[in-house]
Amino acid sequence: MNQLEAFLLAAVVLAFFGAFLMRKIKNPYLYAVVALPGVILHEAAHLVMAYVTFANPVRVSLIPSKNSDGSWTLGSVTCANIRWYNAFPVAVAPLILFMSPYLSFHLLMDSELDYLHVGAVLILNMIITHAAFPSGQDYKIASSKLLGSFIWLVSLAYIGLSTYQIEGLSLALPGLTD
Repeated sequence: MNQLEAFLLAAVVLAFFGAFLMRKIKNPYLYAVVALPGVILHEAAHLVMAYVTFANPVRVSLIPSKNSDGSWTLGSVTCANIRWYNAFPVAVAPLILFMSPYLSFHLLMDSELDYLHVGAVLILNMIITHAAFPSGQDYKIASSKLLGSFIWLVSLAYIGLSTYQIEGLSLALPGLTD
């Protein structure tokens, strides 16, 4: 396991542990305040990807609101041009937040922080990696354009399999072999 894979695994563990701890917060207002750093980054990821893929973002909200079913929406990005080619990347853009532990590791290695600061960085990483999971609405958007999602998934799988050798399985890309 290389360093990047180890930190991606750490990110997933932090996210699940963070989710476990976040579920212990019963007050929705306190939950919204604690989750705010992650919500800001989650929605920023959607916003950046919406601009990059020409999804035409028209509204960003970071104000928590209660839904009619009793659940809460902590933030949202509304786009006017969701199409087959951009629905999937806009919907899953927050997955990039799983890089937070990797980046934090390099920050911590290059500085001399005390235990209080290291603890604060770990807590912040739990909040950020918890926000890295796409929401239910994100999954609905990604699955609303199945052809585009399929093309993106096949392309990403092909790139991933051609980049890494997986226990004897490798794909040779034309023009990319040594």
